[in-house]
Amino acid sequence: MFKDVKLLEKFQVHPDEVNGDALTIPLALMEEGDEAYILKIRCAGNISSRLIGLGIHPGVKIKVVRKGRGSSPMIIDADYTRIGLGRSICRDILVTADAGLALSPNLR
Repeated sequence: MFKDVKLLEKFQVHPDEVNGDALTIPLALMEEGDEAYILKIRCAGNISSRLIGLGIHPGVKIKVVRKGRGSSPMIIDADYTRIGLGRSICRDILVTADAGLALSPNLR
C-alpha cells in the first residue's frame, strides 16, 4: 500500500480529498511498487469500457510495476495481467489503499 502521509505531503492533497483515513488519489501519482484498489474510473468515451474489458474496474487491486517518465506509459499489474496505460488515462483512474472503500457499492 502507498503511504498516505507521504503522498499528502508530496502532492499537497487537499483535506477534502481524504475520505476518513483513506486517501483517494489519481493512479498517476502512485510510485513503483505501490499497491492500491481502483475506486473510480472517470475516463471519457469508450475508454472506460475498454479498461473494464481488460480487467481494470472498481474494486480490483493493482500494483505499479513501472512508472514511466515523460511520455512513457505506466505499467500496472492487475490480476496477473500487466497493462501499459498513458498518463492521461492514469489521471482519470482514482485509487485508494482502503479495500473496504473500493468495494463499497455506495461510493462509486
